[in-house]
Amino acid sequence: MTFDKKKYDQKYVKNNYDRIPLNVKKGEKEKIAQHAKNKGFDSITEYIKDLIYKDMNSKNSNIKVGNIKQNGNNNSININ
Repeated sequence: MTFDKKKYDQKYVKNNYDRIPLNVKKGEKEKIAQHAKNKGFDSITEYIKDLIYKDMNSKNSNIKVGNIKQNGNNNSININ
């Protein structure tokens, strides 16, 4: 049996990370990606995580990002 790195990586991620799906309107993803790049981030994920952790560590944790609405089964967030 050969080592399957892809399966290994998928299993590792599944066992060690939680996912937070995020939906934005069509066309917004590219705007967010460009904004993140302009701020020096390599990815949208890196940018979003930075915003979240800064907010969590801030004494004034009021960051407003558009109209945020929780839908469904608490596994996704839609930003309008």
